[in-house]
Amino acid sequence: MGGVPSNIPSEKYWKRSTLALFLPTTLVFMDLAILRLVQRIIDQGTGQHDQQVVIRTALLMLGISLLSTLVAIGNNIVREHIHQTLIVQIFGKEIPRGRVAPMWDLHQFSSNRSQYAQ
Repeated sequence: MGGVPSNIPSEKYWKRSTLALFLPTTLVFMDLAILRLVQRIIDQGTGQHDQQVVIRTALLMLGISLLSTLVAIGNNIVREHIHQTLIVQIFGKEIPRGRVAPMWDLHQFSSNRSQYAQ
């Protein structure tokens, strides 16, 4: 019943889909890196009263946070592009910009392919 309709070529989406899985994984590793850097500030910076370690580590944490923000924005762009492309492919219509189509409201995008519009 569910699943990807057979008329959608999966080869067309594998790069974007892989990227959509890779980017959140990258975000998780960046978040874990921030935690390790906090540990470094506590152990080496404040524990040994080394202000240079604290400053360098804080700047590194800031850089990772900025990079993490860019990765999150990129992830949202990739996911939205995949979503819009699949909606057009399945239903033959585009969702208007700024309009959110919740799953329970997809009947308005249904086409003659009633098996996919359920």
